[in-house]
Amino acid sequence: MKGKLFFLIVVCALTVLLVAGCSTLQPSSGGDTNNYFPNTDGYTWRYSTSDGSSQVMTFEGTIQIGSTTVQIFKVRYTYPSRSASTAESYMKVDSSGVYYYPSLTTTEAYTFLSYPLEVGKNWIYYDLGPNSYSSRATVAAQEDVTVSAGTFNCYKITFAYLRGTVEVGSSNIWFGKNVGMVKTTTSSTTYETQLVWKSF
Repeated sequence: MKGKLFFLIVVCALTVLLVAGCSTLQPSSGGDTNNYFPNTDGYTWRYSTSDGSSQVMTFEGTIQIGSTTVQIFKVRYTYPSRSASTAESYMKVDSSGVYYYPSLTTTEAYTFLSYPLEVGKNWIYYDLGPNSYSSRATVAAQEDVTVSAGTFNCYKITFAYLRGTVEVGSSNIWFGKNVGMVKTTTSSTTYETQLVWKSF
């Protein structure tokens, strides 16, 4: 369940320089389009979590969903007290945003990021219909974030989760320019992920 929640607030999901090669990023300017979710095949990120588990995320090839070519985004979870697992989801990244496909049979994508990122901007991440679940994303701030991989200037995206019109939780994801996902937190738990390194 934690893995699924992590990807939904992340998705799936999402960044680092190799430990020896991490560098501080300069503040980004508004209007940047496609630098917050690097998506070249083979790009890999590793995250540590507050519960002692870790995730490795990698873009690994492409596949068709209907007439759309999407990238395969794999997440490998390692836990301190149980066996490892792997999840696969599907992403499309272009100059308008980052789109998440939860399965190969779902042709409607969720809007994970809507470019350009600017403080105050908001959009619907997903909406499963009246009296069901939905999520609204808001660019809450632009700020420096320090994690194991270094200090990065990031956009903080807040995802509010609703059942009908009632907010049932929220999460925050910080995205760094040319890095991707740097950190995540949730309102309902102390669960947190932090970037450790990236390979690209």
